[in-house]
Amino acid sequence: MASISETCIHFGYRSPGSVYQWECLYNKQGPQALLRLRRGRKPKNGQTTRQESRQASSAPKTEPNLTKRKLIVKDTTRCLKKIDSLEKASKKELAQVIYDLKAKYLLKDLIDALPISMSTYQYWQNRFEHPDEDEEELKAVIKGLFNYYQAEYGVRRLSTQIRDYYRLIGKKTPNHKRIQRLMHEMGLKCIKYNRRVRKYDSSKGPNGKKAKNKLNRRFMSNRKYQKMVCDITELKAHDGRKV
Repeated sequence: MASISETCIHFGYRSPGSVYQWECLYNKQGPQALLRLRRGRKPKNGQTTRQESRQASSAPKTEPNLTKRKLIVKDTTRCLKKIDSLEKASKKELAQVIYDLKAKYLLKDLIDALPISMSTYQYWQNRFEHPDEDEEELKAVIKGLFNYYQAEYGVRRLSTQIRDYYRLIGKKTPNHKRIQRLMHEMGLKCIKYNRRVRKYDSSKGPNGKKAKNKLNRRFMSNRKYQKMVCDITELKAHDGRKV
């Protein structure tokens, strides 16, 4: 009968001590004890084996505590004041809320409680931390031209001016939808030409008196020169005065 050392040399095994332990275990508990042994080294104190870690990763993920979920949804709704429900919020808005609430909650709990995936949040986080230089430049151009024309140009007229400017400096012209989105984000809106401003008003000002509508669209008359009407054109000067 060969010794343990000779057996290790024959099979190319480098640990005679392990073979001796297996022999003792076989003599005490039988062959079933050897089948229950795990491959690999024993884990150190406080560490888990590779098999246990795999089982933990394959186990179904537990949802965050219900109370914590309610608090997260409540804080998110408070941040999104203009939106009725979380489903109507855009991914950018949800990512901004998560970015602001990271100091208060765990990121995993925020992702599980809100309708957004981790990859989408990481995309917007990268956008928040590293903004696009071309977009920042375009924002500056939009704001400069908007103020130059004294908020009289809307999206269409301002888009034409911006594209002409980019052609002049030899850069790629931005799309009008991109300009519209950035103007909406910055809150730039032309309000000088709307129906309320264009509507005619016969008032002469705060010290004047508004004329009564005596004609009331009754243009027919049985007497000559009883009703005489004319067309009135109101012009607005550059300084805001009516001419």
